[in-house]
Amino acid sequence: MGGGVDTGKRKEIKFVIDRFDIIYLLNRFNATASLDKNCNGLDGYNVTSLYFDTITDTSYLDKLHGIVPRDKYRLRYYEDSKQRIALEHKTTDERYKYKQSVILTRQEASEILRGNVGILSTETGVKHNFYIDYNSLGLRPRIITRYNRIAWVYEGANTRVTIDRDIAVSNDIGNFLSDTIKTKPLPREHNILEIKYTNFIPSILLGILRFKRNLYQDAFSKYEAGRSIGDAYEYRY
Repeated sequence: MGGGVDTGKRKEIKFVIDRFDIIYLLNRFNATASLDKNCNGLDGYNVTSLYFDTITDTSYLDKLHGIVPRDKYRLRYYEDSKQRIALEHKTTDERYKYKQSVILTRQEASEILRGNVGILSTETGVKHNFYIDYNSLGLRPRIITRYNRIAWVYEGANTRVTIDRDIAVSNDIGNFLSDTIKTKPLPREHNILEIKYTNFIPSILLGILRFKRNLYQDAFSKYEAGRSIGDAYEYRY
């Protein structure tokens, strides 16, 4: 069974950054924070996600128009490890974001992609909620996002900093669990700096952000961007 893991509430702020910002920030974060244990050095790690939405695109439209509360479901795996796939449910209100996550087997994920969500009917937690919402709201897989992430942790402050780069999207839903997903790259300036924290941002991190005066907050969503502009780019093999 397994109800999943509740990661609690947190606040998030995002900035759209260019490749020159990345060079500066890499140096500053490396000097002031600990590299996430999952990173392969400064090469980081790859993240592949498949987002679901209702038949009326509720998640997409709510994000587009800033409606809260809103929520979304996704499947996610890291690097090329497709034997452990996370089913995640994210909820956003006016102040916080909440995430619940549970690990699926590859077989469970494959059945969901085929529409056989009945395998979750006797489950609990995130799995059960997904089963109910899939049937009552008409959830269906919409778009894949793929990117490289490098992450740091500010110990003692419960603060996590990530830079997402090389962001690409895909409508190639059937190949989500394969090694041959056809992707569409987003423009090179679409790199995302994200800060996730619970109560406060450490002063040393605030100092880095203030020094880089060209940084402006942006409510960028990889899912929204993929749905909005994905058709403007050619598939890349």
